[in-house]
Amino acid sequence: MTTQGKETGKNPSRRSFLKGTAALAAGVVTAGLTGCASQASGNAGSNGGSSADTGTWDKEADIVVVGSGTAAFAAVAASQYGADKVILLEKSSAMFGGTSATSGGGMGIPLSDAAKEAGISDTKAAVLAYYEKASFGRADMAVVESYVDNGNSFMKWCVDAFQFKWGFSSLAFQDYYEPNEGYLAYGRGSIFPQEIGGEKAGSGGSLWAFLQKTVKEDSNIELLMDTAGTELITEEGKVIGVVATEGGKAAIRIRARRGVVLGTGGFDYNDDMRRQYLPYPLFVSNAAVGNTGDGHQMAQAIGADLAFMDRSWGLPCFLPDGDDPEDLIAKNKIITTFTGNDWAMYRGKPGAIVVNKEGKRFGDEAQVYDVFNRDFGQFSSKAATFPNIPAFFICDSSYTDAYTLPGQAAKGDPVPSFFVQAASLSELAAKLGIDAEGLAAEVASFNEDAAKGLDTKFNRGQKDININTTGLYAGSRTDIPNPCLSPVSVAPFYGAVYVPGTCGTNGGLKINGNAQVISVKGEAIPSLYAVGNCSCGVSGGAYCHGGMTVGSGSVMSWVAVRHALGVS
Repeated sequence: MTTQGKETGKNPSRRSFLKGTAALAAGVVTAGLTGCASQASGNAGSNGGSSADTGTWDKEADIVVVGSGTAAFAAVAASQYGADKVILLEKSSAMFGGTSATSGGGMGIPLSDAAKEAGISDTKAAVLAYYEKASFGRADMAVVESYVDNGNSFMKWCVDAFQFKWGFSSLAFQDYYEPNEGYLAYGRGSIFPQEIGGEKAGSGGSLWAFLQKTVKEDSNIELLMDTAGTELITEEGKVIGVVATEGGKAAIRIRARRGVVLGTGGFDYNDDMRRQYLPYPLFVSNAAVGNTGDGHQMAQAIGADLAFMDRSWGLPCFLPDGDDPEDLIAKNKIITTFTGNDWAMYRGKPGAIVVNKEGKRFGDEAQVYDVFNRDFGQFSSKAATFPNIPAFFICDSSYTDAYTLPGQAAKGDPVPSFFVQAASLSELAAKLGIDAEGLAAEVASFNEDAAKGLDTKFNRGQKDININTTGLYAGSRTDIPNPCLSPVSVAPFYGAVYVPGTCGTNGGLKINGNAQVISVKGEAIPSLYAVGNCSCGVSGGAYCHGGMTVGSGSVMSWVAVRHALGVS
């Protein structure tokens, strides 16, 4: 579905949209959206930044959105809710949607109508308890509550505005932090817009193609591709505009009469920021290459605070052929995405394990990507290092007979160049640089348990998330006692270097329940909002369930523009 007809310079459908959704607006949960007038018009001159500078403007709009990922919802919502002109800036010259456009497209939004329709029994108290436990008490519960209260209202808005049909497509990728208090096996994660305007929807690519089409067809929204925000313009502490560079040319000044929404993504490709903030190295990222911390730096320059900068949406990866992890660490280098990302497709299937240099397993391989990725960060006081970086994926021939390796299109295809093959585990250990005796002892212990369908070390395959995600990828096998593991015993054996990676850093600008950016003095910076991976997010840095990043960025984009425009 596209937006309705336009008149020159105006979008009359926005007015009819507001009338048509009056009942919805009246019923929208407003927790976290209070104090609109006082905070939006307050004086935050103590936040720092530039002095009053209201010289000539090259462009003007009510709302300026920087970034076309989840913040694209902010641009569309602003136009729908009556903003008099919206300007959307995208740093890339060709890629609309950033990392969101390459995502699976699912959203992690608790307490949805889709969950109720699926017969899910859930409560707000359980959700809040889960977020608090999953974040180890780090999450700002006022922000969590705003997200939980507004998530389903955002989804209803999408139904009314675009005829989305929401639903679950699989049991996979639900709550990740099992068995924490409030955990729910099914009903909060990976909710997809399965239909848009009556047409079948697919991954994040199809969703952001729709959003791009919607933006382009809305005469009230001006889309500027190849245009990067570089500086925020303030007047007495209030953000009143953005400086941007268009196609690398001279800077342009864009006035924002009602608000600026930053959605510039993480800092994956900013070497200095990764070195400064992340607790251990990440080797591979599938985030958009333009994610260099632009929004973080723009807001920091006017006194914004940061939170959860030590966290990322973790994603274990195989290291490509020819890359030495020690050299990558020394050079602080990160590699762009390739086929070796391991969401849940490889490490936790029967016939495979992951070990460190000592040959020891160090985590539940059937656990979902972000949770297992954290196991890499275990520090050894004995060795004064991170013993699990690098690690090694090992599998036997029962695995390769049943499943593909990363880089293989089909079973039996040539073994990827970044794998080694050996007739014995001792030979494999020698080729990979693993302690052979340690590996032999670990595999013997693992195999004894695995033959019985057990993992006495990490309880692999004994959690709902194991069975419903990794076990599902493994074929939900019933020919073995545990669908997530079997002995590693059939020669030849295969191995590859296995390292921590990410699908985006998720620490950023500190926000409140309105998605307003908070200053280092704890005050909301008037007319400045942050969403997605350039913000600190809503979950205290925890990947609570599948679709957490897309869901939280999208919902808070909607929350941000409603606050900026005074929609209650």
